[in-house]
Amino acid sequence: MKTFSPLVLCFAVLLFSACAGKSDVSAIRTETDFFKQLHPKVTIVVEEEDLLDEVQIADIKLRSRGRLKQLAFRFINSETNTIRFKYIVKWEDKEEFPVDGATVWEPLSLTSGMQKNISVIAKSPKADRAIISLKLIK
Repeated sequence: MKTFSPLVLCFAVLLFSACAGKSDVSAIRTETDFFKQLHPKVTIVVEEEDLLDEVQIADIKLRSRGRLKQLAFRFINSETNTIRFKYIVKWEDKEEFPVDGATVWEPLSLTSGMQKNISVIAKSPKADRAIISLKLIK
């Protein structure tokens, strides 16, 4: 009978638990590999885990416009019902300290399959990274 070392068994458990179901997210600052693949300088913060299933964030682009950064992305309703949520985009400098940014949550309502393009320009030349935060409207 073949025996396996504890290291191999531990690796197998980790591998299977990582592959089972969705990523473990709840009231999160999602710096998972999935979101880093969308853009390495953009962090997604989601207040409700269900919102990740209903709203997709696609085509994240970050570029310089003169001395300021511009962030563009698209919300997509992947559900059959209308989704009401609000979002805010905040900015951080290279050391991840907050810089001038939005202070008001923007409400958004997307019907089934609807897409909405968003474009935001930082208010400070110190801005280097963006944080997109989402939460359901209740």
